Amino acid sequence: MGWRIKNKGFKRTEKSKYNNKKVVYEGISFASSKECERYKFLKLMENQGIITELQIQQKFLLIPAVIETQLVQLKTKSKTIEKTIQRPIYYISDFTYKKDGVLVVEDVKASQSRYAIDKVFFIKEKIFRWKYGFAIKKVIKYNEEV
Repeated sequence: MGWRIKNKGFKRTEKSKYNNKKVVYEGISFASSKECERYKFLKLMENQGIITELQIQQKFLLIPAVIETQLVQLKTKSKTIEKTIQRPIYYISDFTYKKDGVLVVEDVKASQSRYAIDKVFFIKEKIFRWKYGFAIKKVIKYNEEV
């Protein structure tokens, strides 16, 4: 986190986890320039008919919310309510598309080093593979084969 002066006051600025700079291309915000370049490459592949149904940041439910039913006593009657104890956990992909009718889920990474990849990603990746039956494709170079 850093500080910058704005209108004679201080405002806290947030730095990204890996010092990526957000990029906006065709009105779409990307977390990094590498992610933006991958999007351009995938868009080209879609235009050539190699892939279909290209989508950005699809949400996949990994673990549903934990909901508890409670009995609440009102003045004149009892009422049953549902209370969310723990929120659901999702994996949000960078890109999804279909190649030869098969769904591909991609996540763009800065490097192959296990230290450069967030530990939470490894857990979500494992749960994703268990729940959906296929692996998330980790992309290092923007022009990797689809």
